[in-house]
Amino acid sequence: MNKRKIRINGMDIVILAVIAAALALLLYIFVWSAGPEKAETEYVDLVYVLEVTGLEGQFQNLVQAGQPVQDAVKRGNMGTVVSTPQITPMKKAEFDNDTGQEVYNEVPGRYRMLVTIEASAAVTEQAYTVGGQEVYVGALMSLVFPGLKCDGYCVDLEIAE
Repeated sequence: MNKRKIRINGMDIVILAVIAAALALLLYIFVWSAGPEKAETEYVDLVYVLEVTGLEGQFQNLVQAGQPVQDAVKRGNMGTVVSTPQITPMKKAEFDNDTGQEVYNEVPGRYRMLVTIEASAAVTEQAYTVGGQEVYVGALMSLVFPGLKCDGYCVDLEIAE
């Protein structure tokens, strides 16, 4: 029986060195470079106002103070309705050719609703986060109340004291 001798040449050493370097790099990325400990998340009580436009008249009394609010997509807790919503007739901007002015006419059967919501929010660098959704002025939000699902824009927010 012939025994084969193991021969190591320069190319084998280079290949082993490349494999060892790749393993060391992977270990560094996934194990040792986990980074510094994350800072504690800061929470604040946030009061924000949602503006819903185009609300049909039959739905205008479905949102009441004290109702819980959820995100329509992730179903995260978005807070609690603080007070009875302010409901006014919806107005639409139109141009009056006779006067050359922009006028605001009421849209029959449609309403504008302002809902004030209070929630605990995590403070991030970009915005406040409530229920996994970023809340900032101008954010489009899809929310679910116990009797209504609607889309609206955040038009105001402040930190509750």
